[in-house]
Amino acid sequence: RYRLPRIRVTLGSAAQRAGDFIKRAGGIIFLSAAAVWLLSYLTPHMRPAGSADESLLALVAGFISPLLSPLGIGNWRAAAALICGIGAKEAIISALGALTGGNPAQTLAASGIFTPASALSFMVFSSLYLPCAATIPAMRAECGSAKLTAAGLAAGFAVAYILSFFVYTAASAL
Repeated sequence: RYRLPRIRVTLGSAAQRAGDFIKRAGGIIFLSAAAVWLLSYLTPHMRPAGSADESLLALVAGFISPLLSPLGIGNWRAAAALICGIGAKEAIISALGALTGGNPAQTLAASGIFTPASALSFMVFSSLYLPCAATIPAMRAECGSAKLTAAGLAAGFAVAYILSFFVYTAASAL
């Protein structure tokens, strides 16, 4: 027999599942944020960085940024923001703000990091490239295999890269 669900039971179940997710995801997000902070605070010589340009984050992002150049995202700060976005997508904008010296809305236009075409490409890529760190263990649990999870992440990254490339190419042509 079909029955209407009781509101009390439905809300209780939703609250329990939300709490379980927050417990699992919160730890992963916290660890991701701590790792990004540590990378941005230390130099390769494990001393406090005088500026963001001297940090381990700049070094790591400097290796990644040439791979993103075909998408118009060749600046290390944009690559660093994408690294930060692995912890939580919301961190992308705040990282760009921190790395460009203030309010992202005011400083991005003046920073020269993006052209209109590369900004559009960055939006597409950052929306699709990887899920946040808290989602990856959930993917692993659903897939039941580390190989399938890795394949899904690789496929998502490839789709993001290809679409961003086409967006950048088309927007640059216009």
